[in-house]
Amino acid sequence: MTPTPLPRPVADQRPQPIEAARGTLLGAGWFLTVFFLARWAAPALPLAPAVGLLATTALFVVAILPIEYFGGALNLPTLGGWAILGVVGALALGFNVFLTNAQSPGAASLSLLLGAVIIGVLIGRFALVDRDLVLLIAVLYIIIDAYSVFFGPTQAILQRGGTLVSALTIRFPILGTERIAPLVGATDFLVWAACAQAAYRFQFPYRRSHAALALGLLGSAVVSIAVGRAVPALPLMMAAYLAVNARQFNWRKPSLWALGAALLAIVLGVGFLARRALAP
Repeated sequence: MTPTPLPRPVADQRPQPIEAARGTLLGAGWFLTVFFLARWAAPALPLAPAVGLLATTALFVVAILPIEYFGGALNLPTLGGWAILGVVGALALGFNVFLTNAQSPGAASLSLLLGAVIIGVLIGRFALVDRDLVLLIAVLYIIIDAYSVFFGPTQAILQRGGTLVSALTIRFPILGTERIAPLVGATDFLVWAACAQAAYRFQFPYRRSHAALALGLLGSAVVSIAVGRAVPALPLMMAAYLAVNARQFNWRKPSLWALGAALLAIVLGVGFLARRALAP
């Protein structure tokens, strides 16, 4: 049986290792800068609620773009370096809880974002070992995220509100108000970084992959504003990612979809139990 030939690599438009590391650090500083500028200016802007939310969403996407773009291309030469990066990611996630309790929303949001990006990159590097798994995870997340937000654990967390929501979501100043509110869950940025790292490793068109994920997030936010309720971000993000990379995958692989069905059943079962445990 002749194996399916892999697509030709696209032109290398990926950030190089030193550029990716430097850009990730600068992206963290950029996020904090935009956050505090928005916090300072937000109350003075005479915006209607819907316009304010739309402007906030656009500014938020601008704030997180560099850290996702460069962070997704992190590439360390040794396993020891990857292990240190994992420790940094874990510390960032833990530090987020402390900062949230200390009412430092800007630093807490950056800490959570950085931790999610690092853990996502590690997943993309060591768990998504081939293109088939990238395809499977992207398809599964379209279903899983929709279930979690509308019926599962995410819905329960949003209903409970309070510190738990703040600790699991990136917060940002709402333009036209004095509020700093949760906007997007950390899981969305983790999956974004994992998919970006997969694009980096398997030589997908990196810039187009990143742009597709960003536009998917922005589109999800616009839909959320239009319908007046939280909607899952990953379905549109994953659909856009798969669309720009459709020719990179082998879609006709029954064993892959059989594995996907089994994983989906397990995840939905765990989600059902978690939903009951988290119910207010």
